[in-house]
Amino acid sequence: MPKIARIPITNVYMGGDYTGRILVGEKQTPLNVILDTGSSALALNGDKYTPDFGAGDQATKLAQTDSYGDGSTWTGAVIKATVAA
Repeated sequence: MPKIARIPITNVYMGGDYTGRILVGEKQTPLNVILDTGSSALALNGDKYTPDFGAGDQATKLAQTDSYGDGSTWTGAVIKATVAA
């Protein structure tokens, strides 16, 4: 059974969008992320988090593209990493 994590949320950082702080990777890098309830993806900015393959992050052969109602899009590699609250 998956572990449940409670993430305190705020709407301070994104002008009305909800964000939460999570810990990513074996080094538990803290990141504020947008909590998009209409998406199944957790997308991280490559300027904020660089996968550490030597510490446990795992590359996959997958990529994902997502688009939003405002016309913006993103495409990125799918990486397997530990995420905690």
